Amino acid sequence: MIEKWFLDSEKMKNRKIENCILCNAQLPDKPRSAASGVTVEVGGREFVQLDYQIVECDSCNLLNKTNILTEEDLSEYYNNVDFEKWATDDLYPTDRILVNQLERLPPGAKILDFGCSSGRLLSRFSGVFECYGVEESERASEIARQRGITMLDFADLRTGGFRFDVILMVDVFEHLVQPLAVLSDLRSAMGPSAQLIIATGNGDFASCRKDPANFWYFRNVEHVSMLTSKAAKCLAEGLNLTLVSMTECSHSNAGWLQTAFEATREWLFFSFRSASPLVRRVWSYIPLLKRVASWREQPIRLTGKDHVIAVYCSDS
Repeated sequence: MIEKWFLDSEKMKNRKIENCILCNAQLPDKPRSAASGVTVEVGGREFVQLDYQIVECDSCNLLNKTNILTEEDLSEYYNNVDFEKWATDDLYPTDRILVNQLERLPPGAKILDFGCSSGRLLSRFSGVFECYGVEESERASEIARQRGITMLDFADLRTGGFRFDVILMVDVFEHLVQPLAVLSDLRSAMGPSAQLIIATGNGDFASCRKDPANFWYFRNVEHVSMLTSKAAKCLAEGLNLTLVSMTECSHSNAGWLQTAFEATREWLFFSFRSASPLVRRVWSYIPLLKRVASWREQPIRLTGKDHVIAVYCSDS
């Protein structure tokens, strides 16, 4: 019994976040919202995200998760997670914007995809540009290498004297526990007039703002933050870069019917919870609406402008 308690207590460890992971300012005591914990099984092991809150930094407006997996657990999670679920050859709306950006570059441009997974995006350009990647997963790295991408270790960026024309960070920022430190190293690898392009979750998305802790993005145990427009500007100042543009877009290829369905379902959920007791009682007698009264969790909203692409440029 004692052994079981010890094992469970070890499994339940989380890291408490009290300072903003972007600007290091102390987080305010008042959270934007709170959510119950999440447990996922990866590689035969359960990873436990304890109950958490989402707090918006008063200084830079980054949305921070107050409980996250420990560094050791995050590393084990990434080493065991099935990267192939993201390895589709189809382009997401975010990908299409990125591809359009890259197609404007001259042949021979040097591109680094930081967190390239199996190289599904950059491999499209392996015969046109000098394509480099950094990836923590050994299995994904090997596939990216087979697709014509030169794989580097993160340490290579500090010591290898590399200078890239474009550095991509696609669906990676939200995983970083020390984003400014990582991005500072990437900044040192940017050549003259180079671009840094970050695609990540949109913390300004209206559906997220209603209840960010229960928004689907933060229900992923590996997601620790969401970028807002002000946070993106603070990031530019911290890296001595110019924020050229921010483009809000969906990450889903769903059609208008699915988009309308999810938007309506979300509206019903929040409308019921903000209604008076009398209106709630009336709803509970209407066949098509009384199901809403039984909903305990915010419906998943995978459509809408839940992502943002921030483009930065170096002036020298």
